[in-house]
Amino acid sequence: ISYDASGNPVAIATGNDGQILTSAGAGAPPAFEAAPSGGAWTLIKTQSITSSTATMEFIHGTSDVVFDSTYRRYVCILDDLRPVTDSVLLKVHFYVGGSFLTSGYQTAAGHFHGATAGAYTGTAYASALDKCGNAADESVYGEIHFINPSSTATEPSCYSRFCTMNSTDNVPNQHVSAGGHLTAAAYTGFKFFFDSGNIANLQASLYGISTS
Repeated sequence: ISYDASGNPVAIATGNDGQILTSAGAGAPPAFEAAPSGGAWTLIKTQSITSSTATMEFIHGTSDVVFDSTYRRYVCILDDLRPVTDSVLLKVHFYVGGSFLTSGYQTAAGHFHGATAGAYTGTAYASALDKCGNAADESVYGEIHFINPSSTATEPSCYSRFCTMNSTDNVPNQHVSAGGHLTAAAYTGFKFFFDSGNIANLQASLYGISTS
């Protein structure tokens, strides 16, 4: 039951599954309408590492992974990431034409440690997180965005945001990074790995974002 502009009761028709009750404007009773599209996050795949492993890979068509033109933007959420080796660099490589590209990248990154800031660059990886600690209380949390990977007219690119905790002085660190491969191509996957040693622990969830 709702009320019209004169204050008289008005019955609202029953909606269908998935519809939401929406305002029809001043003086009109609300109505059930389809939920608006766009902006929805769809979970595609979650993977976990709990013992020493060299890489974690997400490749389209492998183990139910979707990473193609289905979405214009993909986001991978990383939780509880720790390396086997202390103070190492997390890297990302793109999967193009059936193999991972190992060179031809350009990346710019920065980190903020308390009141201190720093920066670093690289040419052998697409995204970076420097000085990952391996202590139990130094886990890394963050996200990496991959933009329109199916495009053959643009250079493969991504950007990331991470938070870490330094166990030495208990100061949180913020890391940001943007990078890509300098040759235009579609890419159908990516992988995480450290510049030295294996991944000790990681849970990563890949999402596709509907933008229209």
